[in-house]
Amino acid sequence: MKIFPNAKVQTLKDCHPGQLVRGYGYSEDSDFGIVFDFDNGDIKKRGVISLTKNGPEYSFDEEPDIAKVLAYGGELVFEANQLQHCESRASSLYDQKGVLVGTAAGWSLNVQAEEQFGRRGRRAQLHLPSAMLSFGHDQAQGVGFFGSWSVYLEDEDRPVERRVLIAKFTVKGEV
Repeated sequence: MKIFPNAKVQTLKDCHPGQLVRGYGYSEDSDFGIVFDFDNGDIKKRGVISLTKNGPEYSFDEEPDIAKVLAYGGELVFEANQLQHCESRASSLYDQKGVLVGTAAGWSLNVQAEEQFGRRGRRAQLHLPSAMLSFGHDQAQGVGFFGSWSVYLEDEDRPVERRVLIAKFTVKGEV
C-alpha cells in the first residue's frame, strides 16, 4: 500500500537540509517550510524557511533535537515564471524578498527573517542546491532574477503530472 504524500513525524534535527516540512511552530494553520542549515565557522544552526502568505521567511530553531515536524519525502522543484517579473541584471528585483536568483554558482532564494516586535528581520539568501543560509549578497552578476515562481513536491513513485503544488509567489502578490 502507498500513501501520498510520503510523510512522517520526526525532529527537525533528523530532517535533511532542503526537505519540506510542516507543523513547525505552534499555530494551528502551519505553513510549509524548507529546512536549512547555517554555518559561518563559529556558529552552526538549523532552521526553517516558512513559505508564508507574505513570502519566504526564515527562523532559527534553538532546539532542533526536540522540535517535531511533519517531514515529507520527495523532491522540491522550483519553477521560475519566465514571463512575469523577470530581469537579466541587478535592478529592481535584486534584493527583494522572495526573488529567485540564478547565477553561475547556482540558484538562491532571497528570504527575510520573521517580523518581530513590528520590525522587519535581516535579509538573507538560501542557496537552493545546498539549502545553506547566508547573509552575503553575491548576486550582482546574476543571470536571472525571477519575482514570480512556484514550488512543487515531486515523488519518484508519482507521475510528474500529479506533482503537488506547495506554494506560488509573485513579488507583488502572495504565496
